[in-house]
Amino acid sequence: MIPGLSRRQRWNATMADTWDMSFLVDQATQIQEARGNLSRHFGMLQQVLIGKHLVNFIGDDDRLAFMRMMGRLSQRNWTEVVSVTFRTPMSGEHKVALQARPGSGPMAWWLLLTENGAETARPIAEVSDGDALATEDEFAAVASAAAAGAGKPLDLSVFRAHALTVSPSGAGLSAAKHAELEQKIGETLIDNAAGGVVSRPEPGHYTLMHDKDIPADHIAGKITETAAEVGVPAATLGLSHKTEPAAPDADAAAMRDLMRNMRQSLSGRTERKPGGFMEKMKSLVGIN
Repeated sequence: MIPGLSRRQRWNATMADTWDMSFLVDQATQIQEARGNLSRHFGMLQQVLIGKHLVNFIGDDDRLAFMRMMGRLSQRNWTEVVSVTFRTPMSGEHKVALQARPGSGPMAWWLLLTENGAETARPIAEVSDGDALATEDEFAAVASAAAAGAGKPLDLSVFRAHALTVSPSGAGLSAAKHAELEQKIGETLIDNAAGGVVSRPEPGHYTLMHDKDIPADHIAGKITETAAEVGVPAATLGLSHKTEPAAPDADAAAMRDLMRNMRQSLSGRTERKPGGFMEKMKSLVGIN
């Protein structure tokens, strides 16, 4: 025991000496280096793990909180030791304690994992603040990692509920009914999402990844049933959706662009492209 340290500082110091595995990752959680007892948990060599995304080994319920932790690491704003559900081929799903330390560069971190102290560390979901639904950037990072590591085809779908894109009075709903509908649709989509993460980038729009063998029409039916249960008929809900295959090699930026294009298509909006009205006017008057 080190004299002069608080109980948590002593626990942190002990953990640093007893970690079971450690991973050097970037902000997208792509593994750059792996150390420790990998064969016990993964049944594979370190070299096989390089390039994979650590978030894909985090339990579904903890993935969003884990990505929010990564975002706070980039701001040097995370000091907690937390427990997280970790899922590996050899040891299954179990709780581990996790500690983050700065890596070799400004956007790289060592994540140290150990089974010691997992029961006494605070769950990551309690420490990470935020909505139950992901921001567009959070979702894009999780979605690109999930597509790369799924080992099977995944689809990306955007759903638009017209009743939630307008004010409660505009949809003919009370404020309470409007809020209940929004909450219930989010819960329904989380239950049907591959990886358990759903984004709501703007009111009435939801994005999720799902198995290709679970069609978007099936999920749309679940949403319509949910709306009916809270007293909102299909005609009032005004549900539409669009689906595209998720490319396994798409990075977060490409995934975010695809999501935005799909959402704009559903809403009937278009992006201003080069060669538009102002460019044509400049050409007519000879302005470069």
